[in-house]
Amino acid sequence: IRMDLRATQEQHIQRLQDVVLCFMIEKPEAMDELEAICQLPGVDMVQFGPSDYSLSMGWNRGECGEKLKEIEKQMIETALKYNVRPRCEINSAEEAKWYMDLGVRDLSIGDEVRILENYWTKEGQKLRSML
Repeated sequence: IRMDLRATQEQHIQRLQDVVLCFMIEKPEAMDELEAICQLPGVDMVQFGPSDYSLSMGWNRGECGEKLKEIEKQMIETALKYNVRPRCEINSAEEAKWYMDLGVRDLSIGDEVRILENYWTKEGQKLRSML
């Protein structure tokens, strides 16, 4: 939202209505209250945070992938039940199908840290083999 001190009250209200409110579901308490969260006026979107969720549970994310996928699926189904859009992060186009089959239409592919790490690893291995 661009701040314009000359905006009318109506323009300011419209700006606020145009903002997408997306809530991260990163703790078991948020999952417990997900139906209530999805029914709050103005909630447009929710996204599951598997890393933070597993940390809040005291789990090692690498050891509970299937459990986290099931919780994320539950979040997606609940959000769609209340016409709230689930947003999901994927690392490759191949991962999209599972989400799209569940009804997800808002996907974010990769993040800059993971993309850079993958590139540096791949290119670094090539360079090391040349040396």
